[in-house]
Amino acid sequence: MAEPKSITRIKHLGRKRLTNRLAKYGLTPIAYLNMLKAQDNKCALCEKQETRKNGLLPRPLSVDHDHVTGEVRALLCASCNTALGYLEKLGAAWFLKAHAYLVYHGSQKAKPRTSVRLAQALAHCLPQAGD
Repeated sequence: MAEPKSITRIKHLGRKRLTNRLAKYGLTPIAYLNMLKAQDNKCALCEKQETRKNGLLPRPLSVDHDHVTGEVRALLCASCNTALGYLEKLGAAWFLKAHAYLVYHGSQKAKPRTSVRLAQALAHCLPQAGD
């Protein structure tokens, strides 16, 4: 059975939009597909498949890139890409403060001892806000 015209149109628009977005980062669709295959169709950070959708179809993974150099790093789901953007913009100190806030307010997922490990891990790999 053939797909309804609306589904075919959405797929076409999605491919066109993705191709234009990839060109912005100097990637070809083949290079994107190779990255996607190397990552097993999963986000490079959370290692899960994208759950957000554009209409009826899953969103393609986002191209994560360095905003200063433009260098492409990996493909991320929308949630990780947004979180990483804030982390990069606001710095490791903000991230640790946000974690402490969650612990203080009794978040079941935020563990107090995790803050120490996060601080150690982030201290050497992320610049502080304003660097």
